[in-house]
Amino acid sequence: MKRAITGCAILLAVVVGVYFAAFYRPGPVEIRDDFEKGFSPLWSWERPHEDAARILPDPVRPGNHAAVFFLNRNDPLVHDAKRVEMGLGCVGLGEAYRYAFETYLPNDYAPDPSGDNIVQWHDMPDFVLGESWRSPSLKLMIRDGRWVLSHRWSSAKVNRFLWEKEARDTGEEIDLGHAETGNWVRWEFRVLWAWDTGGRLQILRDGQSVYRKQMPTAYRDWRGPYFKMGMYKPDWSGNPGLSSVNERHIYFDNVEVKRIPAAEVFADK
Repeated sequence: MKRAITGCAILLAVVVGVYFAAFYRPGPVEIRDDFEKGFSPLWSWERPHEDAARILPDPVRPGNHAAVFFLNRNDPLVHDAKRVEMGLGCVGLGEAYRYAFETYLPNDYAPDPSGDNIVQWHDMPDFVLGESWRSPSLKLMIRDGRWVLSHRWSSAKVNRFLWEKEARDTGEEIDLGHAETGNWVRWEFRVLWAWDTGGRLQILRDGQSVYRKQMPTAYRDWRGPYFKMGMYKPDWSGNPGLSSVNERHIYFDNVEVKRIPAAEVFADK
């Protein structure tokens, strides 16, 4: 009897281990990458072809290099959508992180009513509870020539079942200003990940705070979100008539993801 119980316990441990390894994006969550020696091997990839992400000379800073992400309307689907993105592993709820990066929009980056998702903090559903994919808890977008932050959160243990279309969550959109072309922008997101009111979020643009609030920052999941960046154009596959452009490319540089003490989320610079 004891042997059978032990065997069942071992089997359960193996199943749980496989589950977490398969669905909770193990791997590094911290990184520092200036792309001067290519892409860091710590990144994981979702891209239609290898040439969709390249290291190219900086268009305005001589001698510097940057990562450039290219996406075309006729690119093949990646995970049922038009995307070229690189990402890291899941963080833990209750942990605080600083996400810093630079973005550059080329001069021909035309405004589009269809949103371009360039940075996402994407949550992992608790599939073992029957939960399904939802919108990311945070995502930085460009829409109609404006920087827009989408923010979603929920205290529900199961936010959305596999067979449901609507999730039980709350959200808001925050306008972060005009998306200028031809200039580098330095972003810094400091986040304490929590599904309750203990969460904290502060956003700095070129060193100036543009948003600061104590509030829920995530869904009530077993793990916190994973960070990904690049170019994701969901309307090209889901609602193609909304978009008026056929090509997008964007530059990124000096990416740093680092765990910080919770007190530093609202600390003055």
